[in-house]
Amino acid sequence: MAPGRGGGPDDRPRPARAPAAPRPARPGPARRTGHGPSAPAGGAADTLLTYAAELLGLSAADLDQRLSLRELGLDSLTAARLRHHLRTTHGTELSAGRLLGTESLADLRAALGADDHRTGRCPVPVRE
Repeated sequence: MAPGRGGGPDDRPRPARAPAAPRPARPGPARRTGHGPSAPAGGAADTLLTYAAELLGLSAADLDQRLSLRELGLDSLTAARLRHHLRTTHGTELSAGRLLGTESLADLRAALGADDHRTGRCPVPVRE
């Protein structure tokens, strides 16, 4: 008997597929607000710590702040994500080279935090 003719397994009706469950909505791109209400209350220094930990799959308490972000496991792709997040939430521009450099996480946070407290802004504002 030829395939697909006369009662073979290929001729059986197939059950209807259930409709796919709706996917949850994905969040849209972050709004660029600088120091608007969407910026975390702790400032850029705290965002650096918490978002770096999130990207590395760790808790902020588990990060040894005496180490550089590279020593903690940050690579160029995650550095780009961290850099973008700091820019969109705080208007801070830190180069990937600086994020991946030899400065410790504590030193990076101190630089961001000192400027946050002194001026209410981060070291290098984003250019329009």
